Amino acid sequence: MNVNKIIQEYPEDYCSMLEFTYGKGMMSEGGVEAIDNMFAGINLNQKKCLDIGFGLAGAAHHLAATYGTYVTGLEINPRMVMEANKTIPSPLKKLLHFVTSENFPNIPFSTNEFDIAYSKGVFVHLEEKQEAFNEMYRVLKPKGSFIIDDWLSPHDNAWSDGVKKLCEMEDLSLFSTSEKTYLATLKHAGFKNIQTKNVSQEYSQYNLKIVERLMDKKVATIFQKKFSEKLWHDSIECYQLIADAMKDNEIIVMNMRAEK
Repeated sequence: MNVNKIIQEYPEDYCSMLEFTYGKGMMSEGGVEAIDNMFAGINLNQKKCLDIGFGLAGAAHHLAATYGTYVTGLEINPRMVMEANKTIPSPLKKLLHFVTSENFPNIPFSTNEFDIAYSKGVFVHLEEKQEAFNEMYRVLKPKGSFIIDDWLSPHDNAWSDGVKKLCEMEDLSLFSTSEKTYLATLKHAGFKNIQTKNVSQEYSQYNLKIVERLMDKKVATIFQKKFSEKLWHDSIECYQLIADAMKDNEIIVMNMRAEK
């Protein structure tokens, strides 16, 4: 895993632009609606959770504030960790803690430590997922849950032309993994009772709403002043590409739940 490359793909200015687009603390689409749907039917009350790739910590803040969840966030980017720990609201200081993983996918936690491990839109950046899934299995308590929303491809090692264009425009490394391979990797780590739900159409709508918002005259003016007119045009094109790819199942957004 090329940690430095992933960090370079998410500089501070780019993260600020994502937060402006997705909402405070968010680095992926759908906001709290997508987070709540991701955990639908899961008991989160006062559970001990591990957030893999917490980004700007929006999901962790939402779970802690809404459900009293104890969330430990793990990131490879030290800047994000420092900022996240500085900005924890006073009422949530006993519930949230953010740490850097200097040797990911090895993670600095004990075996059988967490009730739930989760990740939203993160593992698509990881070409080889087996070691990471092995670690998720290790740190979960018996009967613990691993919950993922992630971007999959209809085929291994093959994105559509639209997704390739998106990667080029955004300078992102997104690795295409099929559902079959993804599930095999989870099973090889030891997970059982794996459930999947294709939520591509919901995510397509999230991205269409982003396009609509960016085209609002007031939002467009603020965006262009804060970033640039070119980035505004590029962002609209990118989110439309994502929405179309998800609508056509060129990007398959899958909600996956697995049990230790």
